[in-house]
Amino acid sequence: MRRIGWLAAAALLVGGATATTFLGGAVTLVGPGKLALTITADSTPTFPTGVTTLASTAGVQTALPSVASTVPYCGTGAAGVAAGCSTLGVAVGGTGLTAGTSGGIPGYTATGTLASSVLMTNHALMLGRGAAATPVPMGSLGTSTTVLHGAAAGDPTFAAVSLTADVTGNLPVGNLNSGTSASQATVWRGDATWAQPVPKGISVQNPAVNDEYTLFYTAATTTFTELDAVLRGSSSPSVTWTIRFNADRSAAGTEVVTGGTTTTGTTTAQATTSFNAASPASGQWVWLKITAVSGTVLELALSAKVN
Repeated sequence: MRRIGWLAAAALLVGGATATTFLGGAVTLVGPGKLALTITADSTPTFPTGVTTLASTAGVQTALPSVASTVPYCGTGAAGVAAGCSTLGVAVGGTGLTAGTSGGIPGYTATGTLASSVLMTNHALMLGRGAAATPVPMGSLGTSTTVLHGAAAGDPTFAAVSLTADVTGNLPVGNLNSGTSASQATVWRGDATWAQPVPKGISVQNPAVNDEYTLFYTAATTTFTELDAVLRGSSSPSVTWTIRFNADRSAAGTEVVTGGTTTTGTTTAQATTSFNAASPASGQWVWLKITAVSGTVLELALSAKVN
């Protein structure tokens, strides 16, 4: 083994022939990228394109000169080096891009090609555009009262919830005022509370056959749920009565209970809960007609529960 002395900082070692002393010299790398150096046995070092002369000591190249323009390694071509290249290609881990859109994102538009998307709108959702294209932002951000609706074909859109098209099933009772006071005897009212329906009633003194009494006018579809009647009188009092409705008050009308109802009780209400036409539509007059009376009848009291 032979001692070769001190090796200067940043020196380049080059092997010579058998038993030849290794030589050293200052190495200066110039340019924006690394230069690959190839050394074979008993030969001069080989540098990439762009370096043509090297300083030498005793015929052995030892250092790079100051080269004004040194070719960077940029991963193009079969050897990975191309004169004048300025980007690192996708094939060797680069992007192949020299610039992009501020606020955009890179995306593959081909197997080995990256491109910049358009500006991603602040807060916007991004939409895919399939092969050979980069994502784009949705044109709308929606609002605090809209939700995102999907589409079988095409882009999704923001729109308000449609109770007829977007909602299925029944709304739980607990979702209406937490179900407070909800029962079989109550209904959901327009003032957002559960309450018993207000009965519509009439008291007819000394009823007579063919007497008619207007009860109410329907501003919306109305459904009868129960009719309760009681008499005051003597000598086995009995009254047959019927509830009818029609938009034309002078018409014969449709009977809620076909053939009417006969009431004979004088102590407790006689309830009717089975109907033939229980739901007058909006814009209907509803009236009571007496069709038969027997005994001594001082009063017919009638109460109608409707929804």
